[in-house]
Amino acid sequence: MGRPVLTIVATITLLAGAATTASSAEGLPVPEADVVADITGDRANVEGWTEGGAPEEEPATSDPPAPPEPPTVPAGSSSPSQAPDATEAVATEELDCPEPNSEGWSVDPLCAWAQGPPEEDEETGQPDAAAPEPIVFTAEDFASLPIDPGGLVMQPASDWVLVNIETIAYTQASEQYIDTEVLGTPVQVHVIPFDYTWDYGDGTVFTTEDPGAPYPHHTVHHTYTDATDAGGPAVMRQITLSTRWIGEYSVAGGPWQPVAGIGITTQTTEPFEVRQHDTRLTAPG
Repeated sequence: MGRPVLTIVATITLLAGAATTASSAEGLPVPEADVVADITGDRANVEGWTEGGAPEEEPATSDPPAPPEPPTVPAGSSSPSQAPDATEAVATEELDCPEPNSEGWSVDPLCAWAQGPPEEDEETGQPDAAAPEPIVFTAEDFASLPIDPGGLVMQPASDWVLVNIETIAYTQASEQYIDTEVLGTPVQVHVIPFDYTWDYGDGTVFTTEDPGAPYPHHTVHHTYTDATDAGGPAVMRQITLSTRWIGEYSVAGGPWQPVAGIGITTQTTEPFEVRQHDTRLTAPG
């Protein structure tokens, strides 16, 4: 007769973090366990295996397992794996950022991060400087230009003219280019005469687009009707010419832009007398 075999089964069950141990003799029902040890043999079974074979499987259900609850982080604390993405946590349009400094960086650290580093010049590799203010040639600048008015010529060229005879006037004003500077930047200005206002000094004023011409092709003239009377005060007159100029300018060789204004030059002749001559017949000899 063989020797009776005594089998001791140790069952370890983890419930809510507490360990419970049970044992029974061979032949008693063996409960499911995490680990079962057979001291008569040389095997240790894991994951609920028993002496009788594989553990029973739970019947499958149609409902999918519920997703795990996301981990919670107490207020005021965070972990590297749970910290929000900085690019999603901060929106640049919500930041009240000051103007960047001369090197292109924002003086506010958060704005500097949100805006990123300034763009670098491809040639120098240095951050691009802030774009300079555009150079504008103003009407005041235009008015201060040394425009050549072209002169004012009167015919006859004398200190007196005759009454009831045409007195001619003309100018040689023409378009011109003038080099100047604005805020240390070279500027070239193209100046063009626009129109001419003639004042003959006796209340006669008119405007033309014609600069006039010398005799006999003259186009601008006036006939005086008042003259010095014999024994009376001299009748003195002056001719004044006002020329209006328009223009365009180019900054440092750039494209031409219109000047927002008009330049005016004024010229005046020396005073002259308007005389009257009587015609007399005389006998020969």
